Amino acid sequence: MSAAVLGLTGRGKAKGAPEPSAPLCWQLYLIGGSFGLREFAQIRYDVHKLHGKVDPALKEKLKQNTVTLESEYEKLEKSDLDNWENIRGPRLWEDSRTVQKQQREALRLKTE
Repeated sequence: MSAAVLGLTGRGKAKGAPEPSAPLCWQLYLIGGSFGLREFAQIRYDVHKLHGKVDPALKEKLKQNTVTLESEYEKLEKSDLDNWENIRGPRLWEDSRTVQKQQREALRLKTE
């Protein structure tokens, strides 16, 4: 068979065949992407490690805190949970200060 029948050009490559640099580009893209992804993931963990450190003064203050589950339970037992008032919070379109002022005024009138 002749080269023309097989669709080969003068250098023995088929018409429409990809350039030899195309597979190389894909390999560089995949390898470079994996290294880039590793670096970005490492930055994430480095930032987490950096922000995870606690100020020594705050750490000392937290050690001095003696709040226990039992003490909080005793506070709840002492509080009156049967007599409470449902207070409506402001809607998204309302000004919270205006609503609070109205609630305080209503409470003041109720107690008079």
